[in-house]
Amino acid sequence: MIKTDYKSEYPIDYRLEIIEYFEKKRMSSYKKYLIKLFEVLPVRSLVHIYEKIQKQGKKPFVIEKFIDTYFDKYDIYSLISIEKNNTKQQKKPKNQKTLKEKRVKELSSSVYERVKKYRANTKKVNFQVMINPELKKQIKKYCFDNGCTYE
Repeated sequence: MIKTDYKSEYPIDYRLEIIEYFEKKRMSSYKKYLIKLFEVLPVRSLVHIYEKIQKQGKKPFVIEKFIDTYFDKYDIYSLISIEKNNTKQQKKPKNQKTLKEKRVKELSSSVYERVKKYRANTKKVNFQVMINPELKKQIKKYCFDNGCTYE
């Protein structure tokens, strides 16, 4: 006995009808997931989805939840993410370096010289004390006159 294709059994191409519905409702982001779902979905389930769309077509959020149950049942999201990871690895050229690999490491001696020069120009004293506002103003004035920092 020869198996018949779903097109000969059913007069409507349910796959196209379902995709068209999602495009009309501006949910075309589901298209690639739906195509992947159609590969593993039995024909009877396609009919069931189509009938659900016919009944509740004016409520896209209901259809969205309904389709998400199928995505979870057949684990479609993970299949798509696995394919994305595989294609990314294939597209990457062999000799391409990442930004971290491209960055030239600075010599420690030049870093030390730069820090030493910066510290020589700044006079920083750290202490923590409670003071009255008048004394605070005097300290700010002193720091301004002598080039210190006050925080």
